[in-house]
Amino acid sequence: MAEATGNAPLIERIKARLGALGLSANAASEAAGLERTYIRNILNGRSRGPRGENAVRLAKVLDCSLEWLLGGEGEALDTRPGAENPADDIVLADHRVPARSEMPRDLPVLGAAAGARSETEGAVVMGGGPVEFLRRPSVLQGVSDAYVVYIVNDSMEPAFPHGEAACVHPHRPVKPGDNVVIQVRDETGDIYAYVKVLVRRTDADVVCRQHNPAREISFPRSSVVSIHKILSVSELIGF
Repeated sequence: MAEATGNAPLIERIKARLGALGLSANAASEAAGLERTYIRNILNGRSRGPRGENAVRLAKVLDCSLEWLLGGEGEALDTRPGAENPADDIVLADHRVPARSEMPRDLPVLGAAAGARSETEGAVVMGGGPVEFLRRPSVLQGVSDAYVVYIVNDSMEPAFPHGEAACVHPHRPVKPGDNVVIQVRDETGDIYAYVKVLVRRTDADVVCRQHNPAREISFPRSSVVSIHKILSVSELIGF
């Protein structure tokens, strides 16, 4: 598969570090505690660039700064006498990231949460059975009512781009600043879901925020069915 245009600079930086270190893509992937084909899939354009802890692991193995790896900022390494590189201070967690094949495909997608208000409040009805099933991260093992929603517009970009899957843990406590799925019942009894940032809860309303365009939205507390936490990348990998 041809290299994805948007990833070409990242791919060139990875190739440069592999060459400088005399590492193969597969060997570097395994040294980082990732799937054997992880780097190869990036180089071939089969997957997007690294995120979260995977990016940290990759920078450590490639012996470069995280900023340079992801954005090409500065030099790969700061060669000034006594300089410390960001990756030098990173201690990788002593655990193995499960391979996709080891994750059961039983995590239900219950709907596609949208953003900006519309005639139906810009969200989808959450009733009915699962749309499909995705692989379940280990942190959600045993959480029988965990679920996924798809983001279907740009109201939460850049945090949640269109098409992103958001994993929801319905029993984690939520606090202001958390990304949440808020489910609201309308006057007909249908339940709609929104992906927003929780701002505050008052006796009368639940106030949330979206990013694009930036604004606050208030939901009458009497209509709110639930507020469920969306897990961050660090939470999904067990931190």
